[in-house]
Amino acid sequence: MNKHTFACYTENLSDALKCANTESVVTFKNSDVHNRIVKVLRYVEKGDGCKFIFFDKKNAVQGTLSPNGLSLKNKITFTLEKELPRTPLAPKIRFFMPILKKAKLEENLYTAAQMGVAEIHGITTEKVLHKWPQHSKKRFEKIMLAACEQAKHFTVPQIFEKKPVEEAIKVCTDDELKIFFETGERPFRDLISKLTEEKHSVINIVVGPSGGLTNSEIEILRNHGFIGYKLTPTIMRSEVATVLALGAVRSTCFD
Repeated sequence: MNKHTFACYTENLSDALKCANTESVVTFKNSDVHNRIVKVLRYVEKGDGCKFIFFDKKNAVQGTLSPNGLSLKNKITFTLEKELPRTPLAPKIRFFMPILKKAKLEENLYTAAQMGVAEIHGITTEKVLHKWPQHSKKRFEKIMLAACEQAKHFTVPQIFEKKPVEEAIKVCTDDELKIFFETGERPFRDLISKLTEEKHSVINIVVGPSGGLTNSEIEILRNHGFIGYKLTPTIMRSEVATVLALGAVRSTCFD
């Protein structure tokens, strides 16, 4: 059985790669990554060539830990094996996300990053008016980075400040596919057929809050070219609908 290759976000990776020696040996200092490998992942120093993926916002590489590669305090030494692609997934998905309570909001962020969403736009709706949690920017990034590590997808979604639905969707253009999910709309199989038969470079997805979108919000979406679909005959919580919606669209469009 092949050993699992762990992925670790490493903020200073790009600088370390510039200093690699002629034998492609790279050393970088990062106390968080060092502690994680030693204490959380429980890597035991045996010089057995444990493989890791390290990435930051510019580079992603796979390497093998060197013998004694963790022996220096807060430093990691590995032999560079190959560079990994950081190409965003196609089609580009732009996700319009309701502002839910903190735990469910963070769950949606993790899901979106895991599915390779390119942009996340927070939307306020009549039924949900929660504020962004305090100190949200760093917290959101940490959650999305963890999702990228797990998914082995190294492009972190860009996140935008919350706006009312009508304002947020102005970023969409006429040539892009625009869809929303709500009970009482078209069957989901119609969307699958559309995604299978047509090629779209950008897909805009609106998932409403657990209480659903209001009639006026649905009318706004339709007036901007959004097509409505229902995911299931039952009513789901918003975070469950997000998993199903993003997962189904990504899986159907993935070659």
